[in-house]
Amino acid sequence: MPVAEYDTVTEARKGFKSMLDVAQDGGTGLVHRDGRTFALVSTELLHPALLAAVGVTPEVFFEDGGVGIALPGAPFAAEGENLQEAAADLVEALREYAEDWAGLRNVPNHNRLQHLVALVDVSSDQQLMDWLTGESAA
Repeated sequence: MPVAEYDTVTEARKGFKSMLDVAQDGGTGLVHRDGRTFALVSTELLHPALLAAVGVTPEVFFEDGGVGIALPGAPFAAEGENLQEAAADLVEALREYAEDWAGLRNVPNHNRLQHLVALVDVSSDQQLMDWLTGESAA
């Protein structure tokens, strides 16, 4: 698999197009900074990995003529008149949570949800809907 690797941010800035080209071809762009390594990959590659890392299977429940969806182990649930409505409400709640992540990421009962936030960030609304409703395997 192709790799575009840079030892400094300055080099990476100059080679950014190359990193994007490599990522577009299924490879990885790597940038080293302050003893850490950061990767640029396509969301097509990242999305299934994050689904696996989240390790949560949404649970659908039926109650009082409505439908609900919960994420076990995470503080998220939504209800609606049907599955699509409940999923749409949960997508909205997940998007709002991801927007608030900067203030929550160091809070002990929230920091374990970083993979979920990353999944929300790289997913389209339709991908999240499909995951929540079981419409797709990945």
